[in-house]
Parts: sequence; C-alpha cells; structure tokens
Amino acid sequence: ANSSTASSSSDVSNALGNNTEASVNLKGEAAETTEITIPESFTEATQESNLNLTYNEVPSTTGTITISDANEGAEQSESKGHVNISIPNVADDSEAPSFNINLPTMTVTLQANIENAVYNEVTASTANNTLRIAKGVTVKKLILNGGNIVIEAEATVKEIVNKQEFEGK
Repeated sequence: ANSSTASSSSDVSNALGNNTEASVNLKGEAAETTEITIPESFTEATQESNLNLTYNEVPSTTGTITISDANEGAEQSESKGHVNISIPNVADDSEAPSFNINLPTMTVTLQANIENAVYNEVTASTANNTLRIAKGVTVKKLILNGGNIVIEAEATVKEIVNKQEFEGK
C-alpha cells in the first residue's frame, strides 16, 4: 500500500495517483482550499479500492471540508471501495470539524485517530451500501443525502436529517 503525507487537501489526488490502495496523512491547519477531490481512477476502480485519510491534527473549523468524487456526474451504485476518514479528538466540541462527503460509489467510514473523536456537521452521500460511524465517534448532526448508515456500538449520532426520499436502513 502506498503511504504519503499531504500538506494540503489538493495534494491528495497527487498522492493517490493511479493507486487503488493508499494512506494519506493530512496536516490539520486551515488550507485555502478545503476541497479534496478523489480521482475517478480510484472511485471507479474495477478492483476494490481503499483510501485512508488521516488528519494528524484536528482540521481547522473555519469551513466545511468537502470530499468528493472527481466525476461530478457519478451516480449512486454498489460500493466500489472504501474511504476511511480519521480525525483526532478535539479539546472542545465547538472545535469539531464539519465534512461534506459526496462519494456515491464508496463506502465511507468516519473514525477516531485514537479512542474518541467528535465530528460537527456531516453531510453525506455515499454508495448504496453505507456510511459507517465507527466506535468512539460522535457526530453532532448528520445530514443524509444518499446511502445507508451504520452506527457501530459505542458510536453516537446526536441528530439525523434525512434529505433523501429513499427507503434505506
């Protein structure tokens, strides 16, 4: 598996290249861009792809971090792979970062770097299979635009807004 450190969000697609397995460590400072674009070579890969995006520091809360498919016309499908997002815990809940995730072909897991982590507002559109909220993670507000959700034991979602007309789980 390819592992690299990206100092900014825009470096992620460079770090990925044409790999379908990668781990990218992100620094937490506010960048001019809070947009991470995942290339189609990854989101449409014919083999199971796996990307770990790990923030070494809590990302700045000045805005929402958007993680999206480079193919803006991508339609929701069965999962072609996994994107795992991991953040460290915040000293104060008000500093929790917000994410906007638009990965309609991916299973996405929100994780904690160590034991616990708080995500502020998460807007998600994922593959048919799922958005997973891992053990130790608290999401203050989840806005579901597509996909199913699995909340693991010892994970907490304080508020869920279902924006989709779907009969998922």
